[in-house]
Amino acid sequence: MTIEECIRTMTFGQGLLKFLCGEATKTTIYVQNRSTHRILKNITPKKTFSRKKRSIDHLCIFGCPAYIHIPKDKRKKLDSTSLKGIFIGYSGSSKVYRIYIKEDRRIEVSRDVIFDENFAYKKSKRYSYWI
Repeated sequence: MTIEECIRTMTFGQGLLKFLCGEATKTTIYVQNRSTHRILKNITPKKTFSRKKRSIDHLCIFGCPAYIHIPKDKRKKLDSTSLKGIFIGYSGSSKVYRIYIKEDRRIEVSRDVIFDENFAYKKSKRYSYWI
């Protein structure tokens, strides 16, 4: 599957807007670098260059609802303890997630995130007849 096909599938499958294509591109490349390839004899490109086996336990469904935990020192007593957004990718420099906050039209970066991948999976199955 080409990068362009992945981007189209990721954004359309979750019903996301086209302006998130740049984030989908970065996420596609991030995942492909951690996926095995036949040409590399079923070794990941990341392992080929770093010589270390990398975990993929942190990978999530692109476009799934995500809830960022708001620390106590950044909220008042009756404020919400989380902020709802959409998962759009990974940070290349550290183990944090990139979350798009629709109401504010901004991207938050956080490590304390809970994902609702069941919702995203059901949503993508609805669109699977188009693919």
